[in-house]
Amino acid sequence: MEYTSRFWKLRLEHSKTSTNGRRDIRLAMSYNQMGVAYMMMRDYESAVGVLEQALDVYKNLEKSTPIMATLPAANMGLACWFLKRYDDAYKVLIDILREREKVFGVNDNESFKFVLHVNIELLTLTFY
Repeated sequence: MEYTSRFWKLRLEHSKTSTNGRRDIRLAMSYNQMGVAYMMMRDYESAVGVLEQALDVYKNLEKSTPIMATLPAANMGLACWFLKRYDDAYKVLIDILREREKVFGVNDNESFKFVLHVNIELLTLTFY
């Protein structure tokens, strides 16, 4: 958590002085990493908060596409699932899946890899 927090704080500070402001992919990535760190500490409410910020930053990037936010969306779904907010988890996951289907088609290899990755994370966080 220490180095993830440092990275996140550095990106936040950079966004205050950068001409791009919050339109910085590294800032979006740092929010996502903080979300993962919070989930590893079982602080799912904090995870949801920073993952919402990650999704917002990704959405506002200069050359944003919906599928750029695949990982924070998957992480948000997982955090909501841990909080037993199943409807929220379903919505965020189905929304990103539909966006990926627009780009890669239904039942494609890329989406399968994405789902496999999410399931591995879920198993790791649940049992360890």
